[in-house]
Amino acid sequence: MLEDKEQLDEAIDHFRKAIEFDPTHAPAHNNLALALSRKGQMEEAIGYFREAIKFYPKAAAPLFNLGNALMYTNQKDEAIRLLPPGDQTRTEDRRNPLQPGRCPSGQGPE
Repeated sequence: MLEDKEQLDEAIDHFRKAIEFDPTHAPAHNNLALALSRKGQMEEAIGYFREAIKFYPKAAAPLFNLGNALMYTNQKDEAIRLLPPGDQTRTEDRRNPLQPGRCPSGQGPE
């Protein structure tokens, strides 16, 4: 377990350096947010998911991940607003990535 934590901390350091090198690199923001969410640092992760979306608004992954993080932190209304029009009725569907309890950290309730 310690090895995994150390690898996660190392990955976070690398993603932060990538962002310092290119602050507009959306994948680095998204990957940093994913790593932070795995450590349980959800509020910070949400900020980086938002940055990724700002720099690459058509990317599906950061939007998907932001929705999961918002659901995990009980911000359901905001997560639902991220869904395309017409999808709001499926928030309780098991196939829906914005389903409560699903989270990139894997730490959410099932």
